[in-house]
Amino acid sequence: MGELRAYVVPVATLRYLLTGTERRERVLGLVRRVLPPASAPAPLGPLFARVPGTRPVPHDEPTPADLDRLLGGEPVPAGRLPATWRLVEAVAAGLATAAARVPSARPTDLRPLGLPLPVTDAVTAGTWTSARTSDVPGLAAIAEQAVPDGLVVFWTADEGRGPTG
Repeated sequence: MGELRAYVVPVATLRYLLTGTERRERVLGLVRRVLPPASAPAPLGPLFARVPGTRPVPHDEPTPADLDRLLGGEPVPAGRLPATWRLVEAVAAGLATAAARVPSARPTDLRPLGLPLPVTDAVTAGTWTSARTSDVPGLAAIAEQAVPDGLVVFWTADEGRGPTG
């Protein structure tokens, strides 16, 4: 069991924002809450050692480098996919006119978002039509508000790991 999150946002708008470095500032405003706070550069530590007082970046915590790779259309290393998907979801959440979240099994009938990111065992993303969404308890209320190309849907294996969790 995992968590399904649905957002009322035009898929074309989401794709447009996430496929060009010239829109970085707009996207940065939408994802700022999931990025770590900016800090002063730490002094260089010994070779192959972490600087004292710093912490490793968890695989699902987005960084500005993840955002730059996504917007630049660069390949995303497998270990950074969960973090990059959190950025995509944060953009969807920031643009959405309505949203809902419900516990759910992994959906198998999502249409692709059209982004150059593969889904992972822990994250699935795509779109559903309004009709399909209205079949899911807890999502019927936002199905009525859906845009013509449906709803943007994210599913994660562990609940609460969306852009706000």
